[in-house]
Amino acid sequence: MPFRHGSVYRSHLKPALEELGIPVVRWYDLRHFYASACAAAGYDIHTVARWMGHANINLTYGTYMHLFADMHDMDRLDALAVNALQDRPLPTIGRAQSRV
Repeated sequence: MPFRHGSVYRSHLKPALEELGIPVVRWYDLRHFYASACAAAGYDIHTVARWMGHANINLTYGTYMHLFADMHDMDRLDALAVNALQDRPLPTIGRAQSRV
């Protein structure tokens, strides 16, 4: 039997929300909450896009990227660079390297 959003909303979701004293929500609100919960749990945005059924990752990025802001944590990138330098120095970009 196909999933009928309107029927589920009227018969189940709306009465449950009213009983709990929660203001009316839309399906989009539930999807946004799901994306928020996934982001808070540390899931990768590409995985979440697949779970949400987005055919194009650009839709997920455009709509939910602000939730995944910690993916570009500069402190983590700095720590990675420091660890890499401890193993072996990186060549300097844009300068001639002296030969010994």
